[in-house]
Amino acid sequence: MTVETLTEQAIDAMEAGPGMDALVALQVMGQTRVGDCGLGDESCGGKYEPPCDRWYCLPPYSIDIAAAWQVVEHLRTKLDIDSEVVIVVYQGSYNCQFERDVAARVIAVNADTAPLAICKAALKAALR
Repeated sequence: MTVETLTEQAIDAMEAGPGMDALVALQVMGQTRVGDCGLGDESCGGKYEPPCDRWYCLPPYSIDIAAAWQVVEHLRTKLDIDSEVVIVVYQGSYNCQFERDVAARVIAVNADTAPLAICKAALKAALR
């Protein structure tokens, strides 16, 4: 799935894991490809991706808050996310909101974890 075929509804339905991490790395963080471990080893948190016959290492953006916070910082500096990044816990769910520009276009996402909410909001920001 690429940002060209990605919709907000598809983002809402995505689960945490290497697939989302790869989309965040490529579409949000600006990587041109994900790192190649090449050894067929899961120790890096990678995923085997045929037909390339390689393992790809990805930061665990969608499951690790430290990795997800790199996404927040990137958005604030590179994608013109203005002053507000808000993460709220409400009724067992995490809500992440980005204020995209001075016109106050707000991107808001609810998810089961803070890293997942950040990643979904970041992918939606990349669509706009």
